[in-house]
Amino acid sequence: MGRSRYLLAGLLVISVCLNIYALNRIGDLTAAVRETQKEVSRIKDSVYYELDAVSESLQKIREDARWISRVSVTSGQPSNGIQPVTLGWQVKEYLVGSEVTLYLRKYGDSEFTPYPAESTGGGAFRITFDHVVRPEPLVTITFSDEGPSQSKRESVVSEDSGVFRSGEYEYYVTMTDGREVKTTEVSYLDVKQDGGGLVSPVSVDIHAVKDRFAFDVIVQETPKPEHYLYRLQGASLKVRNGDQVIKEVTLASQRTVEAPTPQGKADIPIFEGRLEDYPTPSEVLLVLMYEDGLTAELPVKHLMAPSRLY
Repeated sequence: MGRSRYLLAGLLVISVCLNIYALNRIGDLTAAVRETQKEVSRIKDSVYYELDAVSESLQKIREDARWISRVSVTSGQPSNGIQPVTLGWQVKEYLVGSEVTLYLRKYGDSEFTPYPAESTGGGAFRITFDHVVRPEPLVTITFSDEGPSQSKRESVVSEDSGVFRSGEYEYYVTMTDGREVKTTEVSYLDVKQDGGGLVSPVSVDIHAVKDRFAFDVIVQETPKPEHYLYRLQGASLKVRNGDQVIKEVTLASQRTVEAPTPQGKADIPIFEGRLEDYPTPSEVLLVLMYEDGLTAELPVKHLMAPSRLY
């Protein structure tokens, strides 16, 4: 009996010692793992730093290898829907008498238009072209309907106003001295048309009329005192099937609301109308009309397949 007690006590001591040893080893291993993680993090940061340095070096090599500088963009003030844009660049080691031409096309077009460059001295050249501006308003849509308990439900929808690429171009430059022709690769160019600076944001309120399967639509711009160029003159809804317009509703302006504008407080027209009796699904466009005959057509997705709204 006494011998068994001593044996159990010995086993207990051994077990405690083993647990202490195991805990110490676990602590050591945990510390080693943490140190390894820190070392990996340091190596990763070092690799990223080296990659950034290599990237900068390659960029510098590419820039040095280019025979022209980067093209600068100077956008003028739009007037009558046209914005003059000047592109300027420097030709390195320009041979006097050489002809320099910039070829330009709108993004997505197939053909380039040649623009003979004007020398401004010292190997500097420029061209000026007319960019046709396009209003690109920020549109916020609020949809509301009557719920099962006749309570009003509202949701603010940030709808995609479409992919505007009206300020995007592609270009390349050539230089010839009559014997040799140098050509750059095709590059991307953004004339930085400021859609928000051209027109004010627009709010659209859509209310579903369930018993008529119709939609009451209210459109108004929300100008701010900041500078902008074009005022909203009218609005309509266009229902289209492919290229065919099957229904068009002009939103009438029968009331106004006072709001601040760059010229001070003014009466802002509110455009209202009802869209009903149109086939679904269909493509529904909100057409916004501005001064100088400028327009913007924005798809209204919530009116294309309205059955999901009920």
